[in-house]
Amino acid sequence: TAGVRGELNILDYGGGFGVHAHALKRLLPRLRFQYTVCELPPFCEQGRKLNPDIRFVSSLAEAGKGYDFVYASSSVQYTRDWQELLRDLCAASTGGVFVTRTPFVAKGVSFVVMQRAYDTQYPGWVFSKDEFVREVHAASPLRLREVFVNGRGLAVRGATEPNVHLGLLFE
Repeated sequence: TAGVRGELNILDYGGGFGVHAHALKRLLPRLRFQYTVCELPPFCEQGRKLNPDIRFVSSLAEAGKGYDFVYASSSVQYTRDWQELLRDLCAASTGGVFVTRTPFVAKGVSFVVMQRAYDTQYPGWVFSKDEFVREVHAASPLRLREVFVNGRGLAVRGATEPNVHLGLLFE
């Protein structure tokens, strides 16, 4: 993605405290990049203290547009209106969008599950891969380029098929 310029402007949606920026620095030490994390306000507040060289914003409107690469790891499935979120992520990108560590089924329709972890419970989507891809294609000129298998999906009682965590790269 960096191409000839040798630099990137990256948006990490749901990026916590910016740990992926540190991994990128280690993996590609010569790459110049500007890194923006879009996260919940408490994460932004702490993230600014821990990583002052990373820009933290609490909304996509604040993040703006024009990113070479938009990254969303284990975050899209926790948004109620995921279609609108996908449109916004695609609109923010001038290059690619990578949605990863996200549960998908091969057939059927998207559905909501109740997850239980850390002494709490919260809803999350399991997406129909075809429906998800259609939404991205409808929202932008981006096209699915690569599918990565991240691992086994969630155990969902009563589901008509198993789900798997995937990464979908759109360019």
